[in-house]
Amino acid sequence: MTEPCHYRIDAFGIALLRLAYSDIELVRLWRNSPNVNQWMEFQGRITPEMQRAWFEKLDPETQFFYVIEFHGERVGLVNLKNVQDASAEGGIFIAEERFQNGTFGLRAILAMYDFGFQQLYLTQITAHIMADNPRAIRFNQALGFKQVANQDSVANRLWTLSPSDYKARTSSLRAYLQTSS
Repeated sequence: MTEPCHYRIDAFGIALLRLAYSDIELVRLWRNSPNVNQWMEFQGRITPEMQRAWFEKLDPETQFFYVIEFHGERVGLVNLKNVQDASAEGGIFIAEERFQNGTFGLRAILAMYDFGFQQLYLTQITAHIMADNPRAIRFNQALGFKQVANQDSVANRLWTLSPSDYKARTSSLRAYLQTSS
């Protein structure tokens, strides 16, 4: 069983702040924005009531959602959800467009996945990636994700990441972040 107390993660020049009730309206607005919504499986409009109901159902021991903060500015959301049997599903979006082409997504995902593998003792992280999102596919492949077999006809494809593939693929990314900081 995991501890639900991980309220802040500082790594790679950013902070991950555990999602709080006071954040959910901002996250809802981000999630409904066209530049985020277009890459999600559910592309309908999320109402305040839907957002509250979703937040109230989150189990703090199996759902780890964090707001990404850079120099006091909130820029997106990263998560490990449905933690069970040493596995979890990861996800991220950078909502603020001016941060989408930088290293913020990489910094946030490394901090989150390091937390997952090192603190939650995960042996696998999965991700669902829309087939028409080549940028997300390249990003996840750079982290070591591999597409699960027989997904070619699926719109929202399943990918998996092992700790060994993650470690092998991210060593050069970590070195890059250290030199670019």
